[in-house]
Amino acid sequence: WHTQGSGKSLTMVMLAKYILSELRGFNPKVIVVTDRVELDKQIHKTFSHTRLKASRATSGSHLVDLINDNHSDIVTTLVHKFGTASSKQKPIESRDIFVLVDESHRTQYGELHLKMKKVFPNACYLGFTGTPLMKKEKNTLIKFGKLIHKYTIADGVRDKAIVPLLYEGKMVEQSVNQKAIDHRLEMITRNLNDKQKEEVKQRWSKYEKLASSEQRIYLIAEDINKHFVENYKTQGSQFKAMLATNSKIEAIRYLEAFEELSDLNCAVVISPPDQREGHEAVDQESKDKVQRFWKRMMDRYGTPEKYEDAIKDEFVNGDELDLLIVVDKLLTGFDAPRATVLYVDKPMKEHTLLQAIARVNRLYEGKDYGLIIDYRGLLDKLDEAMQMYSGAGLENFDPEDLKGAIYDVISIIGSLRQYYSDLWQIFAPIKNKNDREEYEVWLEDEERREEFYGVLSNFGRNLGIALESEKIYNTLPPEELQKYKKDFKFFQDLRKSVKLRYSDTIDHKEYEAKMQKLMDNYIAAEEVIRITNPVDILNAKAFEEELERLESKRAKA
Repeated sequence: WHTQGSGKSLTMVMLAKYILSELRGFNPKVIVVTDRVELDKQIHKTFSHTRLKASRATSGSHLVDLINDNHSDIVTTLVHKFGTASSKQKPIESRDIFVLVDESHRTQYGELHLKMKKVFPNACYLGFTGTPLMKKEKNTLIKFGKLIHKYTIADGVRDKAIVPLLYEGKMVEQSVNQKAIDHRLEMITRNLNDKQKEEVKQRWSKYEKLASSEQRIYLIAEDINKHFVENYKTQGSQFKAMLATNSKIEAIRYLEAFEELSDLNCAVVISPPDQREGHEAVDQESKDKVQRFWKRMMDRYGTPEKYEDAIKDEFVNGDELDLLIVVDKLLTGFDAPRATVLYVDKPMKEHTLLQAIARVNRLYEGKDYGLIIDYRGLLDKLDEAMQMYSGAGLENFDPEDLKGAIYDVISIIGSLRQYYSDLWQIFAPIKNKNDREEYEVWLEDEERREEFYGVLSNFGRNLGIALESEKIYNTLPPEELQKYKKDFKFFQDLRKSVKLRYSDTIDHKEYEAKMQKLMDNYIAAEEVIRITNPVDILNAKAFEEELERLESKRAKA
């Protein structure tokens, strides 16, 4: 079920009601599965507004209890709860079970999906998504079967179920003091060999690093502040905005910049500091800043859930908060109808980009359109995403194109076992298999290390296929699979430590703070310029003309 815009929860309710009424004599069960706590709450709340009795599983054991009693019409659960449920519940062979999977493009390509199918081997599985994956290795239409129904962004706008979206591209002009940077780089990397020096330079030449310079963040904050105040705040409107940033430290730096400007009321929603989300700065100063921010939030709200819920509630229902700054959280499955502008300062593409821009297409009184203001040059990526998910990409999809993605069970199991054997054969001379130091000393020989890296890579690739394939997963004994997973983690850790020990790579943490300071000092952000005119993303002709104009400007530059 390809449903863009809004209405997935309502579609699920209607489908569940239809199943329960049409198959009443067969005593059907309807299980609604998602992968985020907030989505589980939202779906359960939607069902609670109907005459259907919906029960929400609070744990794997509770899920087993709900599956086995017949007092609920609907059971809602997180897919993660099948991890415990599959070990406590015997397979239920009934065919009168309907599993409705929300956001079916996300967590349906590994063990959790397979454990769910272990509990309900003969169920009918229906996937709902606004952004089905179309990749060879992970494809939603291969995983769930043919497309039953699609409802695109254009359909939603036509039916007035969502508002149209306007896109505007901006860019921060930056001047680079190349001579000063080269001199500082030589100083910072003076104790490294040539290979390691090149690794540091390549890592820090990426735009993500340039984009995180402090001057640039303050310049964009000023631009956002001016734009929102002039177009919304001084007009006395009820509309709000979101800012998508690239990391937790950038989110907090943006917050500090807005607090200094003092025109907008802003808040940040991030996950706890020990969870990595996309690119995460790891220098000590940034770590400390993120930790201090998190401590303030926990002192004020008590728990991560209360912190997030309080800010979400104020943003959706309150009048004080103007701008919500996020990294990954709340860019999917978050409904805030008053959100009208999404400012984007992070690299995104395909389904993540489309999910993010949908935050500002919800209906609200007086809201004629949602506005995307992009500081990362995502116009090309947005064009690709729109073409992929507007319907054409789905209509032209042919499962035959992905035949190579269906692996032969026997050959994969054979390869997995062979690479596992080869891996341990490398370390056959080691007497004490519990002595980590002995492994590292044994890998001092460069040729042996290269062999180890290669075999481990092949073993990991085949293990990944095994964990995603229902047939392979069910063919291998659980204890064998568990042994492979445990040893793979050990060898991954070993690879990481020997790469550092024998200078096959470097620990970038040591250089993060110095390099960030270099960027802040020698890359000057000068001004924000508009690089595209505002364009309706559903106006294909205007969109293409804007792309061509941008390409022409790039070519001249």
